[in-house]
Amino acid sequence: MARAGPDQKGLRALLGAIYRKPRNEELFDRLDELAGYSQEATRLFRQFAFGDLPFLEAKSQIEAVENRADEALRRINQALSAVFRPPPETKAGLSEIAEMIDNIVDLVQTAVRNIDSSRLMEDTEGFGEFAIILQKATVELGNAIRCLRRHQAQEEEMRRAARAMISLEHECDELLAAEMKELSRREDEARARGDALELAWLSVLKERRKSVYTPLEDALDAAKDIGKALRRYVLINP
Repeated sequence: MARAGPDQKGLRALLGAIYRKPRNEELFDRLDELAGYSQEATRLFRQFAFGDLPFLEAKSQIEAVENRADEALRRINQALSAVFRPPPETKAGLSEIAEMIDNIVDLVQTAVRNIDSSRLMEDTEGFGEFAIILQKATVELGNAIRCLRRHQAQEEEMRRAARAMISLEHECDELLAAEMKELSRREDEARARGDALELAWLSVLKERRKSVYTPLEDALDAAKDIGKALRRYVLINP
């Protein structure tokens, strides 16, 4: 389910204010740090999905990353208040971008918790492809956020990264549709055979997998929203 992006007018005004004033390197450092945590969380999830990291270790490490991301978000909001005093609507722009990055980490953690509660630790079929797409998206997110330091010199790279995040979200939607179609096909076959036990199990499996796919899809939606916001900014502020 797509989320509404940040207020574009407020975001443009805020970024313009940043570049008209002495740069707050701590602010940019914290944004880079936060984007890095999104990459770390998706890397850990990918390692689990491909069997390279035990589930409990992945779960513990992702929880630790989520805590560090929350602290980075707190410091970003402190930096926004300390360096300059923009109007509330402008301050909200970049703060919301940061919150969406933090939300990506939260959503990866939610997916892992749902894997735990659904007892899917040993049944990771299909998770790997989602993990690859999500990790690619957070890498592009990191590229886009790094461009904020020198947006005028790196407009094209920011546009490219934003386009990539939007494209990856579409790829995720197609993958999710294919996964659900395959499970529905298996349900139809079980129904045709009159296999009530298999049909019941597939119904449960479908809901369990959706509980994991949905937060991963939402994380891609968040990356797409950030990409759109940044792309609009560089188009309007050449």
